[in-house]
Amino acid sequence: MPGPVTPLIAPTPGIPAAVPTSPGTEPVSTRGATGSLEERLSRVENALDFIPEYTTYPLLVGDMTIAGTGTTYVGGITIPWGTLYRILRIPADRWDIWCAGWYSSPASAMNMTLYYEDDAGGFHTIATATNLLSAVNKKAQGGPYQVRGSFAAANGIPQNESIWSFGLYASMSQQGSGNAGTMSRWTMYIRQSPRRS
Repeated sequence: MPGPVTPLIAPTPGIPAAVPTSPGTEPVSTRGATGSLEERLSRVENALDFIPEYTTYPLLVGDMTIAGTGTTYVGGITIPWGTLYRILRIPADRWDIWCAGWYSSPASAMNMTLYYEDDAGGFHTIATATNLLSAVNKKAQGGPYQVRGSFAAANGIPQNESIWSFGLYASMSQQGSGNAGTMSRWTMYIRQSPRRS
Protein backbone atom coordinates (compact mmCIF):
# COMPACT_ATOMS: atom_id res chain seq x y z
CA MET A 1 0.00 0.00 0.00
CA PRO A 2 1.41 3.46 -0.86
CA GLY A 3 1.99 5.72 2.10
CA PRO A 4 0.31 9.09 2.69
CA VAL A 5 1.15 11.98 0.40
CA THR A 6 3.44 14.45 2.15
CA PRO A 7 3.40 18.07 0.89
CA LEU A 8 6.81 19.30 -0.32
CA ILE A 9 6.04 22.82 0.93
CA ALA A 10 4.24 23.50 4.16
CA PRO A 11 0.79 25.05 3.64
CA THR A 12 0.38 28.74 4.37
CA PRO A 13 -1.20 29.34 7.80
CA GLY A 14 -4.93 29.83 7.49
CA ILE A 15 -5.11 28.13 4.06
CA PRO A 16 -5.97 24.42 4.14
CA ALA A 17 -3.61 22.08 2.30
CA ALA A 18 -4.91 20.48 -0.87
CA VAL A 19 -6.26 17.00 -0.34
CA PRO A 20 -5.30 14.49 -3.04
CA THR A 21 -8.28 12.86 -4.71
CA SER A 22 -8.69 9.73 -6.76
CA PRO A 23 -9.96 9.94 -10.35
CA GLY A 24 -13.35 8.74 -9.18
CA THR A 25 -13.78 11.68 -6.82
CA GLU A 26 -12.41 14.45 -9.11
CA PRO A 27 -15.10 16.97 -10.13
CA VAL A 28 -16.28 16.70 -13.71
CA SER A 29 -15.09 19.59 -15.88
CA THR A 30 -17.98 21.94 -16.57
CA ARG A 31 -16.80 22.55 -20.12
CA GLY A 32 -16.15 18.90 -20.84
CA ALA A 33 -19.56 17.88 -19.57
CA THR A 34 -21.53 20.33 -21.70
CA GLY A 35 -22.65 20.07 -25.29
CA SER A 36 -23.71 17.17 -27.47
CA LEU A 37 -21.67 13.99 -27.76
CA GLU A 38 -20.43 15.21 -31.16
CA GLU A 39 -19.24 18.55 -29.69
CA ARG A 40 -17.53 16.84 -26.76
CA LEU A 41 -15.81 14.33 -29.06
CA SER A 42 -14.66 17.18 -31.31
CA ARG A 43 -12.99 18.85 -28.31
CA VAL A 44 -11.20 15.61 -27.45
CA GLU A 45 -10.02 15.16 -31.05
CA ASN A 46 -8.73 18.74 -31.18
CA ALA A 47 -6.83 18.20 -27.94
CA LEU A 48 -5.24 15.03 -29.31
CA ASP A 49 -4.67 16.15 -32.88
CA PHE A 50 -2.71 19.36 -32.47
CA ILE A 51 -0.52 21.26 -30.07
CA PRO A 52 -2.03 24.71 -29.42
CA GLU A 53 1.15 26.24 -28.02
CA TYR A 54 3.21 28.70 -30.05
CA THR A 55 6.97 28.67 -30.33
CA THR A 56 8.20 32.28 -30.30
CA TYR A 57 11.29 33.54 -32.10
CA PRO A 58 12.22 37.20 -31.47
CA LEU A 59 13.80 38.82 -34.54
CA LEU A 60 14.32 42.38 -33.26
CA VAL A 61 14.72 43.69 -29.74
CA GLY A 62 15.42 47.35 -30.55
CA ASP A 63 14.82 49.53 -33.60
CA MET A 64 16.09 48.88 -37.13
CA THR A 65 16.19 51.60 -39.76
CA ILE A 66 14.86 50.63 -43.18
CA ALA A 67 16.36 53.01 -45.74
CA GLY A 68 16.19 52.86 -49.51
CA THR A 69 14.56 50.60 -52.03
CA GLY A 70 17.09 47.79 -51.57
CA THR A 71 16.40 44.77 -49.37
CA THR A 72 17.07 45.12 -45.64
CA TYR A 73 17.07 41.80 -43.80
CA VAL A 74 15.22 42.18 -40.51
CA GLY A 75 15.94 38.71 -39.17
CA GLY A 76 15.23 35.03 -39.55
CA ILE A 77 15.09 31.63 -37.89
CA THR A 78 16.20 28.09 -38.63
CA ILE A 79 14.62 24.98 -37.13
CA PRO A 80 16.17 21.47 -37.23
CA TRP A 81 12.89 19.94 -38.36
CA GLY A 82 14.43 16.66 -39.52
CA THR A 83 15.65 15.92 -35.99
CA LEU A 84 12.68 17.30 -34.05
CA TYR A 85 10.19 15.44 -36.22
CA ARG A 86 11.68 12.07 -35.31
CA ILE A 87 11.98 12.91 -31.61
CA LEU A 88 8.61 14.61 -31.09
CA ARG A 89 6.65 12.77 -33.82
CA ILE A 90 4.89 15.97 -34.83
CA PRO A 91 2.65 15.68 -37.92
CA ALA A 92 4.46 17.25 -40.86
CA ASP A 93 1.40 18.76 -42.53
CA ARG A 94 0.02 20.83 -39.66
CA TRP A 95 2.40 23.76 -39.26
CA ASP A 96 1.90 27.47 -39.87
CA ILE A 97 3.82 30.70 -39.24
CA TRP A 98 2.84 34.14 -37.95
CA CYS A 99 4.75 37.40 -37.48
CA ALA A 100 4.05 40.63 -35.59
CA GLY A 101 5.81 43.84 -34.63
CA TRP A 102 5.98 47.63 -34.84
CA TYR A 103 6.79 49.87 -37.79
CA SER A 104 6.79 53.54 -38.77
CA SER A 105 7.13 54.98 -42.26
CA PRO A 106 6.27 58.70 -42.14
CA ALA A 107 7.42 59.82 -45.60
CA SER A 108 7.57 56.75 -47.81
CA ALA A 109 5.61 53.51 -47.96
CA MET A 110 7.26 50.42 -46.48
CA ASN A 111 7.13 46.93 -47.98
CA MET A 112 7.68 43.73 -45.98
CA THR A 113 8.14 40.14 -47.15
CA LEU A 114 8.00 36.94 -45.13
CA TYR A 115 9.89 34.18 -46.94
CA TYR A 116 11.26 30.66 -46.83
CA GLU A 117 14.88 30.13 -47.89
CA ASP A 118 15.66 26.72 -49.38
CA ASP A 119 18.85 24.67 -49.18
CA ALA A 120 20.16 26.24 -52.39
CA GLY A 121 19.65 29.78 -51.09
CA GLY A 122 16.50 30.41 -53.13
CA PHE A 123 13.76 32.59 -51.66
CA HIS A 124 10.09 31.51 -51.65
CA THR A 125 7.65 34.28 -50.73
CA ILE A 126 5.13 33.30 -48.08
CA ALA A 127 3.43 36.70 -47.77
CA THR A 128 4.05 40.33 -48.70
CA ALA A 129 2.64 43.55 -47.22
CA THR A 130 2.97 46.68 -49.37
CA ASN A 131 2.26 50.39 -49.08
CA LEU A 132 2.55 50.50 -45.29
CA LEU A 133 2.49 54.19 -44.39
CA SER A 134 2.31 55.54 -40.84
CA ALA A 135 3.71 58.72 -39.30
CA VAL A 136 3.71 57.12 -35.84
CA ASN A 137 4.73 53.73 -34.54
CA LYS A 138 2.06 51.22 -35.48
CA LYS A 139 1.56 47.52 -34.82
CA ALA A 140 1.20 45.02 -37.65
CA GLN A 141 0.77 41.28 -37.90
CA GLY A 142 0.55 38.57 -40.51
CA GLY A 143 -0.61 34.99 -40.53
CA PRO A 144 -1.34 32.24 -40.28
CA TYR A 145 0.53 31.03 -43.36
CA GLN A 146 1.02 27.32 -43.99
CA VAL A 147 4.65 26.17 -44.10
CA ARG A 148 4.03 22.44 -44.51
CA GLY A 149 1.37 20.55 -46.46
CA SER A 150 -0.38 21.03 -49.79
CA PHE A 151 -1.02 24.78 -49.46
CA ALA A 152 2.61 25.47 -48.67
CA ALA A 153 3.78 23.21 -51.50
CA ALA A 154 1.54 25.13 -53.91
CA ASN A 155 3.47 28.29 -52.94
CA GLY A 156 6.73 26.57 -53.85
CA ILE A 157 7.94 25.93 -50.30
CA PRO A 158 10.05 22.73 -50.34
CA GLN A 159 8.56 19.94 -48.26
CA ASN A 160 11.58 17.65 -48.00
CA GLU A 161 14.27 19.79 -46.32
CA SER A 162 15.68 18.79 -42.93
CA ILE A 163 16.25 22.35 -41.69
CA TRP A 164 13.55 25.00 -42.01
CA SER A 165 14.67 28.56 -42.69
CA PHE A 166 12.32 31.55 -42.50
CA GLY A 167 13.09 35.23 -42.71
CA LEU A 168 11.65 38.72 -42.91
CA TYR A 169 12.97 41.56 -45.05
CA ALA A 170 11.76 45.07 -45.81
CA SER A 171 12.35 47.98 -48.17
CA MET A 172 11.07 51.50 -48.74
CA SER A 173 9.29 52.63 -51.89
CA GLN A 174 11.58 55.68 -52.25
CA GLN A 175 15.28 56.35 -51.81
CA GLY A 176 16.82 58.93 -49.45
CA SER A 177 17.37 59.26 -45.72
CA GLY A 178 14.27 61.44 -45.47
CA ASN A 179 12.19 58.51 -46.70
CA ALA A 180 13.50 55.98 -44.17
CA GLY A 181 11.26 53.88 -41.94
CA THR A 182 11.72 51.94 -38.71
CA MET A 183 10.87 48.41 -37.59
CA SER A 184 11.07 47.23 -34.00
CA ARG A 185 10.22 44.27 -31.77
CA TRP A 186 9.34 41.88 -34.59
CA THR A 187 8.66 38.30 -33.64
CA MET A 188 7.91 35.11 -35.54
CA TYR A 189 5.65 32.38 -34.22
CA ILE A 190 5.51 28.78 -35.36
CA ARG A 191 2.38 26.87 -34.42
CA GLN A 192 0.85 23.53 -35.22
CA SER A 193 -2.30 24.23 -37.21
CA PRO A 194 -5.72 23.07 -35.93
CA ARG A 195 -6.55 21.76 -39.41
CA ARG A 196 -4.72 19.63 -41.88
CA SER A 197 -3.36 21.52 -44.87
